[in-house]
Amino acid sequence: MTSESRKDPNPSQDRARVAVDLTAFGEGGVSGGLKPFVFHLLQWIARERADEFAFVYFTRPPLVPEVEAFRRDADWQVCVGLPQARGARAGLAWAADAEAHWTGAWPADLLYSPWGLSGFHRPEIPLVSLAADTLHRDWPGLLPGDEVVRREEWFQRMVQRAAAVQCNSEFVRRQLQSHFGAPSAKLFVVLNSIQDDILGASGRARTAAPMRSYFLYPANDWPHKNHDRLLAAYSDYRRKEGDGAWDLVLTGHFARAGAWLPRLETLGISGSCRVMGHLGREEFAGVFRNAGALVFPSLYEGFGIPVLEAMALGVPVTCGNLASVPEVAGDAALYFDPRRTADIAAAMSRITSEAGLRKRLARAGLERAKGFSISREAGLLADKFASLALRR
Repeated sequence: MTSESRKDPNPSQDRARVAVDLTAFGEGGVSGGLKPFVFHLLQWIARERADEFAFVYFTRPPLVPEVEAFRRDADWQVCVGLPQARGARAGLAWAADAEAHWTGAWPADLLYSPWGLSGFHRPEIPLVSLAADTLHRDWPGLLPGDEVVRREEWFQRMVQRAAAVQCNSEFVRRQLQSHFGAPSAKLFVVLNSIQDDILGASGRARTAAPMRSYFLYPANDWPHKNHDRLLAAYSDYRRKEGDGAWDLVLTGHFARAGAWLPRLETLGISGSCRVMGHLGREEFAGVFRNAGALVFPSLYEGFGIPVLEAMALGVPVTCGNLASVPEVAGDAALYFDPRRTADIAAAMSRITSEAGLRKRLARAGLERAKGFSISREAGLLADKFASLALRR
């Protein structure tokens, strides 16, 4: 990397410079809903408060095209883990040693880490961390033992070192205070609010061929997403409802599919359960918009983005009653205990048979979704950036 190529592509002395560590995110849907949420926050700030901030995005190679799709000329993207080379456009750099030497080449007023802690953190630079959940404390049995230990150390250090910790729900804020004694002055809530994106993508999506009525469950197959119980419940539901039963559509990044796909045959649901995997944005929006209902049996969520997306689309919601999900859905959902297969199956039967219930949930969901505003939530994050940069 030559010194000339490191100059700001569009320098401004008036902008606060925010370094953003995106190196923990994978491509596509590997990282779940957290990545699109963070991307939407950053894009809103870059667009609506353009004169206040310039960004330096640190990424791994697979993420380069996704960030380049929204990076402004005023910003940098630095790809970590590759030898130094000249970027394809101004402001795109490759640097194998960026984590060690980034403050000299790309100085910043603060560091934003959506994955909690960051190897880019320096004590003299304020750190804003995002805590998406406290799964390792609330459901430790759903994670490998070494992962629980790693996350515990990670969280303890994050609470100590971060100047501010962003929580994506009031539930997460309470858990951080309860489990880690996090000072309330450090914590601030920025709700997930990306429903406008799926509304726009849904409007652009081409109408697919007619499908039978179906429940949709969009989730990566992590243990806390509870696919095993859902499949068992769906099998019971089909036996009860017979020809009146709806199909089940599963979307997401399925890293553990080999462990549960064979169960479709065993449970006798292979002909009515469609496993679609990770979909592109507009294809996913079309599948979501055409769903008869969202079924969301997750055991644990720091927020639960699909619940908000369903409400925004007018898709009836039936979901679990644990963790943050009731905070999101309010009175716009039919709840069940996601730990009980019979509860999940009974809720699916009610959704199928009660047209009036579906209409009520759809109306309530549309109204509730109006309370989630990306401009308000991203504005809160931008205000936190501005206050810390000013102190710096």
